Amino acid sequence: MRTLPYFPPDPIWNEDPERALAEVEHRIRLTGSTYIGTGHFRALEQLPRNIAEVTDGQINLSPTRIRDISGLRALKGLRSFTLSQHVTDLSVVAELSELEHIDFSRLEFADISPLASCDSLNRIENLRGECVDLAILGQVRNLGFLSLSMAKGQSLPAMPRLTSLLPTVWKAEEFTVDLGVLASSSNLKVLWSWGMRGCNPPKQLDKLESFAMSLTDQSDFDTVARYGALVKLSVRTTAIHDLSAIPLDARLRRINLSGSQIRDVRRLAALKHLQELDISRTLVEDIVPFSFCPQLKWLDAAGTQVTSLAGWNPKAYFNTLDVSDTGISSIKPLVGTTLGGLSAINTPLSDLTGFSGIKGLRRLNISGTKVAEIPPEDADAAVLNIEESQYDPRDKMWFQLDNTPLAANGWKLGPQEPKAGQDREPSHQRASWKGLFSFFRKQG
Repeated sequence: MRTLPYFPPDPIWNEDPERALAEVEHRIRLTGSTYIGTGHFRALEQLPRNIAEVTDGQINLSPTRIRDISGLRALKGLRSFTLSQHVTDLSVVAELSELEHIDFSRLEFADISPLASCDSLNRIENLRGECVDLAILGQVRNLGFLSLSMAKGQSLPAMPRLTSLLPTVWKAEEFTVDLGVLASSSNLKVLWSWGMRGCNPPKQLDKLESFAMSLTDQSDFDTVARYGALVKLSVRTTAIHDLSAIPLDARLRRINLSGSQIRDVRRLAALKHLQELDISRTLVEDIVPFSFCPQLKWLDAAGTQVTSLAGWNPKAYFNTLDVSDTGISSIKPLVGTTLGGLSAINTPLSDLTGFSGIKGLRRLNISGTKVAEIPPEDADAAVLNIEESQYDPRDKMWFQLDNTPLAANGWKLGPQEPKAGQDREPSHQRASWKGLFSFFRKQG
């Protein structure tokens, strides 16, 4: 792979159009690449005159003032380009026989009809769909990936070869879109949406692996839950209360049902492939059955009706468990199990006795609890033996105790005194991640 030289940025390229043009043309002669997608060429107003010498097949015009892109027809082999904020005419696209990808950079375009003549085009990103006639997208014969915003009242066209669809709402205006038109998209594998509700999903999408969208009612959820290829399912809506449509032999590995009305989750606990589960802010009262799931490693039960962990599988192995904002008052059932991170924020928890017996515990958040002391027998817990002044990412240790009696009593995070004849661990093994990284990885 060719390594491009480093070009130190010069402010003049953002101020002088001629200097910016000369620099870009110099880079093309030197490397065969425009290499301008770095934000340093806001003064550039025209395509380089030696544009035909670009050899890497891609151009990023987003940080420029270029309006006229007709010169791109001289560039043979152009496969990908990103538009600038000033382009208004796309007619040249119809002449780019090898173009595969176009990024609209959230531009307001009135006419995208030239896209229909580009047979090689298979990826469109960041399209302001509310500004255009979406029916034209159905004429892009080989379109496989589409990300766009939509406005209320718009509908999607049939796109038979689509494999990934990522629609979102315009101006945070939540509305419902009819998914029935996707029945012709038999190759669809990914359907993710932000702020948009779906209704009338196709009865069959045999290749759909990842679904993330709010749904209008229980029957729509039942339809989606039966898709046989699903691996990731995220449906955030209060309309869901029944999980019986999920097949017991489902391949689901990641499920997010946060904010729903589900109470009985025994069906989820029976899924053999489940690895990550978010049931936060639901009516669930018992999460102990999940401790017996063979592959489940990440469980978010924050804001549920859980009050006890009694009966927790002593052989359970979890990377992360979140029981914040629940009625959990004791973590003794977790002693002896393996758990990388525990969050018990704003719970009635008052006693940490034995927590040092939780194997592998590297992250513990007890903020907002009633914990007033660290039991002497747990003072050697690895998560406590760290120095706030030192940091090394290899250990990923973190202990938080904000708004607790323990903090009010002046207890500070730091290394415990070594026992007689015992050396301290190397400083990197006591490193603190406090305040540097997000405690939990939230996934759609």
